[in-house]
Amino acid sequence: MYRAPITVNRTTPNERRSVRADLEQRPPGQPQRLTITRMTQADIRPVMRIEALSFTTSWPPSAFVSELSDNKLAHYFIGRVGDPRAVVAVVDFGR
Repeated sequence: MYRAPITVNRTTPNERRSVRADLEQRPPGQPQRLTITRMTQADIRPVMRIEALSFTTSWPPSAFVSELSDNKLAHYFIGRVGDPRAVVAVVDFGR
């Protein structure tokens, strides 16, 4: 792993913060396939890492549990590249 600087947009347009994220170093060559699946409760821990990097105030794990089990209008998906346990993206579609 290597640490790469990334800039994350926060909740207001003028608020920016540099953070460091652990990124998996990829060998040169063919791009890897991004697999998108429905989010499950087993995905909450890696999603919390993405939340912490993305927002100044992230949801608590209990909010994701509630959304996944109780909110029938919300649809959460996660993206994986390579390691099937490693979540690299999360998307929420609600009505």
